[in-house]
Amino acid sequence: LKLIEAKRELLLARRATARNDLAEAEARVAAALRHIDEAQALTLGHHDNLIALQRQAQAMLAIIGKDANATRTAIEALLEQNNRLLAEMNESQGAAKNAA
Repeated sequence: LKLIEAKRELLLARRATARNDLAEAEARVAAALRHIDEAQALTLGHHDNLIALQRQAQAMLAIIGKDANATRTAIEALLEQNNRLLAEMNESQGAAKNAA
């Protein structure tokens, strides 16, 4: 049951990533890892399946982290460009007022 819950959380994490909801995706992957840890504690044998699922969850978490960093970098670049454009507009308006 814990493995099924973990797989469900990973599916929901994928959907959240597709929606670019990285906070939800990260929370879902963390929940999946908790379910996997609980399954490991409860299960004797079947370690290969548990390890594979755990690696999948860890890989998804790494991808989410990279996506979050890329999104943050893009937002910072857009904000910087916006600030430059606003400064240019202010300079243009000041020059126009001085010319008038």
